[in-house]
Order: sequence, then structure tokens, then C-alpha cells
Amino acid sequence: MEKSIRFGLREVVPRAGGNTGIVTLHIYGAGFVEITKVFLIDKTGKKIDPVSVQHYKLDALKCVFDLQKKPVGIYDVVEFKGKEYKLEK
Repeated sequence: MEKSIRFGLREVVPRAGGNTGIVTLHIYGAGFVEITKVFLIDKTGKKIDPVSVQHYKLDALKCVFDLQKKPVGIYDVVEFKGKEYKLEK
């Protein structure tokens, strides 16, 4: 019997970061592949792409963002690989 894999995002650690430089996020979920793209998006729809993304486990990504002088606020974490998955706030 095959077991289905649930794709998408489960958790982001840390849940907050500052806007004075580099922030590293560890993103946990399932179904990550080499073409998986991750970005942050604010309430106006503006995207922040990561400086780097490292796949370090089947269910984990290490994403580095340069948040220097980015607007303070709440951002959603979005994963995209043909279909968009969002972990809001």
C-alpha cells in the first residue's frame, strides 16, 4: 500500500526577524524538490526573494534573506513549485 505525501509548509523557525540585515529561516514541510522556490510576501503583495536556499533534509530548507531596511511588518512565507503553498503569518 502506498502512503501519500502531504505537500506544503508546516513550520518556520524562527517566527520573527529584524530588518537590520541577514535572517536565516529553517522551513519545514514536505515535498520539497530542487525546483522549490521560497519567498516572503507582504500584505501589499511585494515579494522578497532569498539570497540562498539549501535543501538539507527531505522535509527542511534553510533560507537566507537579506532584510536590511525592508519595511517592518508581517510577511507570509510562500513555497512554489508549480503550485503555491502559503504559511500565513
